[in-house]
Amino acid sequence: MSLKKPLLILIVLSIATIVYEISLIRVFSVFMWYHFASLSIALAMLGLAGGGVIVCFVRTEIAPERLDDYVFRAALGMALSFLAVYLTLLLLDQGVVDAQNIFGIFQPLNYRPIRPVSNFGLSQTIQLGTIYLVISLPFWAIGTFLGLLVYLFSKRSPLIYGCNLLGSGLGCFLAVPLLNLISPVRLLLILGLICLLSVVIYFPGKRLALGAAGLLLVFFLALNVINGELTLDFTGGRFRMPLVKSAWNATSRVAVYRGGGAKGRWLREISERFTGKIPEQLDLVINYTGYTKITKYSGQKEELGFTRYLITALGYRLLEKPRTLILGAGGGPEILVALANDSPDITAVELNPKVVSFLRNDFAGFSGNIYNNPVVRVEITEGRNFLRSGTEKYDIIQASQLYSYIHPQAGAFQMSENYFYTVEAFRDYLDHLTAGGIISITHLLFPEARSRLLNLARTALTRQGVANPQEHIFMASQRGMTTLLVKKTAFNSEDLAVLAGVVTENGFKTEFSGQKPYQWPNRLKTGVSDFDLSPPTDDRPFFNYLIKPASFWSLSIQKNQLGYNDRTVLVMRTIFLITLILALVTLLLPAFLLSGPVPISHSLRPLTYFTLTGFAYMLIEIPLLKYLVFMLGQPIYSLSVTLFSLLVFGGLGSMSLSWDGGKDVYRKAKTALLLLSLGLPGYFWLLTWSGEQLIGYSLTVRIISSVLLVLPLGFLLGMPLAAGLSLLPEEDSLLPLGWAVNGLGSILGAIGGAIFTLNYGFTKTAYAGMLCYFIALLIFICRGKSGWSN
Repeated sequence: MSLKKPLLILIVLSIATIVYEISLIRVFSVFMWYHFASLSIALAMLGLAGGGVIVCFVRTEIAPERLDDYVFRAALGMALSFLAVYLTLLLLDQGVVDAQNIFGIFQPLNYRPIRPVSNFGLSQTIQLGTIYLVISLPFWAIGTFLGLLVYLFSKRSPLIYGCNLLGSGLGCFLAVPLLNLISPVRLLLILGLICLLSVVIYFPGKRLALGAAGLLLVFFLALNVINGELTLDFTGGRFRMPLVKSAWNATSRVAVYRGGGAKGRWLREISERFTGKIPEQLDLVINYTGYTKITKYSGQKEELGFTRYLITALGYRLLEKPRTLILGAGGGPEILVALANDSPDITAVELNPKVVSFLRNDFAGFSGNIYNNPVVRVEITEGRNFLRSGTEKYDIIQASQLYSYIHPQAGAFQMSENYFYTVEAFRDYLDHLTAGGIISITHLLFPEARSRLLNLARTALTRQGVANPQEHIFMASQRGMTTLLVKKTAFNSEDLAVLAGVVTENGFKTEFSGQKPYQWPNRLKTGVSDFDLSPPTDDRPFFNYLIKPASFWSLSIQKNQLGYNDRTVLVMRTIFLITLILALVTLLLPAFLLSGPVPISHSLRPLTYFTLTGFAYMLIEIPLLKYLVFMLGQPIYSLSVTLFSLLVFGGLGSMSLSWDGGKDVYRKAKTALLLLSLGLPGYFWLLTWSGEQLIGYSLTVRIISSVLLVLPLGFLLGMPLAAGLSLLPEEDSLLPLGWAVNGLGSILGAIGGAIFTLNYGFTKTAYAGMLCYFIALLIFICRGKSGWSN
């Protein structure tokens, strides 16, 4: 049997699979509640693993001479499965399937939808399960194909695994430009056509069936082009107001909606005592977690009088014509505040290029062309990356309602990471302030979160050598909207008198003032609060996550007990438990059923080894994404570069096991496991040091440097699975099952690693991955060179 055609098709299908996975992340981040985005990884690994289990059960029916037929079916199945996913999204978007009835149950506990959702019953469970099944079909198709090839060509597993990783790596490389050109929904149909084209070229005798399927895909593609994009009115667990304009790019979907009254959208930010006219506004939503506003403005300063009544403008009362830096400029409301206060130099940092395009082009007339204003300099980059790459100083650094896009936009491991509210971030802000400069942070916060923000500011100032940090802090609130002011020098009595007057004039509430006598909130005292109020760091950047690690599993799920962001606990914990049950049912049970005459002592060690290597791989990948994010700025670059490098170099590492004819697999794999077990602390230190050194260089230099830095790690990570599979005996029933168990280990690693990082940070997650590789090394050494059963 020749492997040439199957491997070429495998590479094409692997490219399509990874592009689909990243596209699915984009759709999940918009259409469903944002935690569902992390399910795309679990669905991918479940399909890959489940395919191996299918091969286990039908292995006696597999005829090697029918290999070409199996390849044809795999590619055709992939193409039709993409069509099935598109039709599912179309039915949800058009209301044929009641999206709110299915997904409304996952809304925040304190949110009341337009139409209340009843208890989540059997009907919703069946519908949700059906949707998940359809969405996972492409992964099951390629998982079955991979399991089949591994079963038929066990000794060439490194080559097969390597081609799969190479194809996936190329998919990562192609995903960003493709998603910048084509929406993820439309891309589903393009991927289907690519899969069909690949088998048309290699199987010309089956063109009739392929032609029929191709015509079907072309029909729906034409229909999509003619009727326009799916509107996706149901986003983030609720229906939006009328859509004005939307556009996709590789990082997000940006949509502008026409909402209700203007006063309603300023409700928490503007003083209740304001009685004047508020300009018309449009809602600008990034995915669905990034919310900002576009304000109607004709360019006349007298229109901006209302900004004096905004709690976001509190810091400007102490400054005259301040040099301003705005992090997360969005629709530009903070730019208007700066213009109203005669700022002669405004630097607006916005990560999303589509937002900048909207404000500079589509809504330039509506917004007063503020993004093209001569005093406004727009930087399209990540805020902290911008700060670290320059030395300029500012009178005020402002961030209002800033939700970090670092991982929510990248779509990887959705855990509410926010690198703007960490001790290291405040250090960056303080380093870029003038002598009397002010940091102004505004966010909608519950009392416990306010206390954490105070503790964060106090800790950052203390680490900067400030003896009395309380004298540098002022905090006020308005219906939960909280503004924290941190001054480089202490607030003097005149400053505090001005702030107190503004608070009184507008009916705001003073939450903390450094004026003596002062007192930190009691809940900041060690052991007093039931919440985790410790200051977030870059290693554990979860500002909105207030659950103590010890309380994660014991947390009650009673209604209204949790806050908005703490719903993460319920979703992630439930997903982990469901995945664990799936692992037991689909893996351990088949392991016993398929063992037959093979004793469990023969399968226990290899299955444990394959599970550990899959689990450890994900525990290493999660911190790696974090280490590269500051070096590259745009989070989508971090995701693409990391996955591309890991997959391509992992493929080369897998292939290297067969470069000498497979004679020295044992020694190579043992060396790789040893380096992964002991060398990672030094490796991650090198990444941190390199990031600090390279931050000021061009993006091209940083991308190339990142790829080179990931090369050795990716090469090593590609060896353990391929080595374990190649050392199993020919025709062993554990071959596809080993692949399947490794996939389930990856699922548990993705979700379990996310939970571990949420509670203990990135560094400890990496150490947990090292420990898993060390245990896998011991198992690998104990098995010896002669076989797993000895």
